[in-house]
Amino acid sequence: MPVEESCAEWQAQLSAHADGELAATDALALAQHLSRCEACAKEFNDLSQTMTTINEKLPPLKAPDGLRARVLADLTSADFGSASRRVSAARRPERWLMAASLVLVAGSAYVGGGRWAPSRAPSVSDAVLAAHVRSLQAGHLTDVASTDQHTVKPWFTGKLDFSPAVARLQPDGFPLVGGRLDYVADRPVAALVYSRRSHIINVLTYPAAARPDVAPHLESKNGFQIASWTIGAMSYWVVSDLNADEVRGFCSLLRDRIAAP
Repeated sequence: MPVEESCAEWQAQLSAHADGELAATDALALAQHLSRCEACAKEFNDLSQTMTTINEKLPPLKAPDGLRARVLADLTSADFGSASRRVSAARRPERWLMAASLVLVAGSAYVGGGRWAPSRAPSVSDAVLAAHVRSLQAGHLTDVASTDQHTVKPWFTGKLDFSPAVARLQPDGFPLVGGRLDYVADRPVAALVYSRRSHIINVLTYPAAARPDVAPHLESKNGFQIASWTIGAMSYWVVSDLNADEVRGFCSLLRDRIAAP
């Protein structure tokens, strides 16, 4: 697939998108671009994998305590009101920004070797959202394409250490598209793909670490709805760009089908 002329602008947003810092409309526009641009999708996939590796392999790092203490002491002792050291109100923010920059530069120097310490470890919902965006890339949505649950469910046999429940929701307006293997929460998971009109719904499921059931929870992130719950010793994550009410309706149907004998 050819690279679009505006790819430089899209690629400039990839890092912020991976950190969950884009506005919802910008994140959705970028996700749509990634679904049709193979070059940018590969760039984002490589970036996501690099960030995951950094978060897994590198311990949290910070600026040396001595430097931090000296910078904070200097800020505390500064007399902004004295005649000899008076700084106008308009220029005070510059001083604070300079001090913050010193801490940031010192922290990056401490990391060394050109490696930056991650600001935070990615949450499971971050990983689920990244998996959803990756699936929108051309050729990444399914490993087995079928609307028949009796075809999709057996496909996972021997590929995972569990058998995922595959619900039939087509009569309710959510046809099955297929399934694939994915990787979130530090383990392989089953990804079941459904659709609603032109919208894709990913259902990621794997054995729960804790046995007690957990009630459904819904959050919005970067223009996507992410729902999660635990039932029957299995964790379920649902992500889509559908509106919140439709995602709630889908989750309710899915939970009922899974619980049905």
